Amino acid sequence: MAIAKKSNAVKIPAGYKVCPTAGSTSGVDWEKTPVLEGTVLEIKNVTVTDKKTKKKKETRLMVLETKGGEEVAVWEKYQLENLFNSVEEGSKVYIVHTGVKKIDGGKTLHEFVTAYK
Repeated sequence: MAIAKKSNAVKIPAGYKVCPTAGSTSGVDWEKTPVLEGTVLEIKNVTVTDKKTKKKKETRLMVLETKGGEEVAVWEKYQLENLFNSVEEGSKVYIVHTGVKKIDGGKTLHEFVTAYK
């Protein structure tokens, strides 16, 4: 049996497509990977359940393939909405996480600079 790409050191049988984990907040650890460059493989709508209110809401997930061939999931955040609205499958994207800012109510806001072609 042929083995497809590794995902978190788990061997996935050939013919299966790795599905990004929905349990993480971004799929990307922005502390370890502040710059992300890749090609958009797909953008899909996903229904998630808010941990606090238990209400379901719609959001989007962008799956990128990096230059190294790794598939990475980027969850839509308010600050990434324009990027999500501007790209399609096959677009090249460049995302720089510039930091986290504290805002009213004790919440945090991830800040990004994005570009695409």
